[in-house]
Amino acid sequence: MFGLKSKVEDLQLQLMLKKAENLDQLKEHQRRLNNGLNEVKYELNNNIENGTKSIKKWADATEHKIDQYHSNFDLFKLQLNLAKMDGEEQFNEKRNEVVNKISEYKKSLENLESQTDLGWGNFKKEIGSGWDDVKKAF
Repeated sequence: MFGLKSKVEDLQLQLMLKKAENLDQLKEHQRRLNNGLNEVKYELNNNIENGTKSIKKWADATEHKIDQYHSNFDLFKLQLNLAKMDGEEQFNEKRNEVVNKISEYKKSLENLESQTDLGWGNFKKEIGSGWDDVKKAF
């Protein structure tokens, strides 16, 4: 029994030593973790300061590009309106030409119609007299 009691005491001693050893290791790990977190925090603050400067540069460059796009778009609208006015002018000229051509064709058709009416009347008379001659012959 004495041997068993000494073994239990021995195990309790080893347990206490391991607890103390683990506690020391835990404290060492906490210290390393805190140091690492402090380094990250320091780097983050530096990056934020540098990032703020970079973001400002980027924002200025982006604003300049947007202004250029607005200027180019305004120029495009101006060119489009000029082309539209020129197109309307050309359209009006072509429309007037087409209206004049249609009037000419209409007059030509009226002349042809009157000539056709005269020709048809003469043709009817000739056919009528030819038919009368045929009737008399029979």
